[in-house]
Amino acid sequence: MMNVYLDAVRDGIIDYENPANQKIASFYCPVDIRVFDGDTLVGQVIDDQIVPDVTTIPILVLEGSKHVLLSGNGDYRFEISATDEGTMDYTIVSADTGASLKSFSGVSLADGKEMSSSVGRGADASDVRLYVLDGNERVAEVTEDGTEIAVGSGADAPAAAENAPAAVPDAAPEVSDSNASSVTISKKTLTFGITAVVSMFVVLLAFLIVVLNKKEKGGK
Repeated sequence: MMNVYLDAVRDGIIDYENPANQKIASFYCPVDIRVFDGDTLVGQVIDDQIVPDVTTIPILVLEGSKHVLLSGNGDYRFEISATDEGTMDYTIVSADTGASLKSFSGVSLADGKEMSSSVGRGADASDVRLYVLDGNERVAEVTEDGTEIAVGSGADAPAAAENAPAAVPDAAPEVSDSNASSVTISKKTLTFGITAVVSMFVVLLAFLIVVLNKKEKGGK
């Protein structure tokens, strides 16, 4: 995982200078996940195994739970596939402080159920939404308590931005379509000094501490 982290820093995917913008997305449930940054597949977990050929961001699997470290300068989309019956808890916390930013609990699962969620740039996660899919269509939006509310738009879920108008009251306001074009992240040439190396280890340590603390608090 350290090599993946260092590669991500060198490529400018992880911004070690501003850990406050980094987030950890965690899935406590029997699911496979695929992670996209824009249109690029950057991470995948199948049968609780990280797929190394496509994974370029830090992912940790602990006793079936999956934890993904997200840069503050990426536009991420999760494609989630249930592999068994049960429920899912899906949380997003600050990698810097461990504070909860968004949480979905008790989401009903059935083998083969497909869901999608997007996490945008910066430290905020208030506009993160979770959708149930039927093929490429969003058929329901999941609220934070796991309730599913039918969606009548029939929008193309993988291609549509998750910040589209909500199907429930008091949702985050609509913003411009962030998926109109692929997100291209320029590679940076970084000079690693003592401060950079220390910063990288601090962020990685914070990642592990937050994940382990969440696990101890009864994550499924």
